[in-house]
Amino acid sequence: MSLRAQRSNLSSVLIGVLCCCASAQAELSLKEVRTASNNVLVAYFKSTVVQADEVKTDDISAWKLNGQPVLAINKFVTEADACDHHIYLRVPPLVNGTSYKFQTPHGDTTFVFDDRKVFCESIKTNQNAYCALSKVRYANFAIWLGDGGSQKISGDLPAYTVFKIATGETVAQGQYAYPCLLQWALTKEQKYLDAASQLMDYVQGLNPIGKCYVCGIGFNRVHNPHDRESAYTKEKGWGPRPGILVFGPGGRGKGVSVPAVTTLARERQYIDNQPSIQWNEFTVYQSLCFPAAVYPVLAAGGRWEATKDPFVGLQK
Repeated sequence: MSLRAQRSNLSSVLIGVLCCCASAQAELSLKEVRTASNNVLVAYFKSTVVQADEVKTDDISAWKLNGQPVLAINKFVTEADACDHHIYLRVPPLVNGTSYKFQTPHGDTTFVFDDRKVFCESIKTNQNAYCALSKVRYANFAIWLGDGGSQKISGDLPAYTVFKIATGETVAQGQYAYPCLLQWALTKEQKYLDAASQLMDYVQGLNPIGKCYVCGIGFNRVHNPHDRESAYTKEKGWGPRPGILVFGPGGRGKGVSVPAVTTLARERQYIDNQPSIQWNEFTVYQSLCFPAAVYPVLAAGGRWEATKDPFVGLQK
């Protein structure tokens, strides 16, 4: 055997070993069963690799609820830490107190449906803390199924309640509310303080994709800011530097997304992708100075108590 042939065989062996190692390190797991409405179940998967088709959705018969195939399937895939897969499944109306067996191509699970405990992706709230001085507590209600698009809410708008998980205390009640983002001025008029509060609620998660655009807080947070120091802290296993408010949606960028990010409405055009400067970069003047000045006013001198965080179990 020639030296060249030996090298070729060795290269093949090394490539095979590397591929096996990469496959062994890849991990896809079903993290949570959620809902988008009373007849749309959401299977939330996380993966350590970025691969749009990793969750198998081509065979609808492989997805079953209590032994019956789901009625339709859609998905939303986006980069995170490293990739989030939201699989939307149309099912018969879910009934409180009922036990369900949920079968997927990637494993099975059981759950008891409780509309006060099962997380609903369609209701977006401030994920950290509402302003103590504001007279309003808004939430955003909209049903969106990824490549299935927005869903029309027919008939009367459904009422809903937002409450604290830890205490059951009501935080917000309403029908279909969306913060006013254009008026922002702090004066002695309450309406302007309310408007400023709503603006800050937006970056804390009360937005169409339910993303908290501030690193280090919120249960659906930014993992990949365009920041050199964060690259170092992530390499050390500490995660990105907390407190960075990235630019957020709009503009252009790159990354894995299903449906394609360019086909989405402006406020959904965001991928948590480190090289995408228009989404995940920040500047001291544009995105850090204003929160530094506004949040102390909105907090009215209060202090954040991490031990009382009701979302601590959902943080990812």
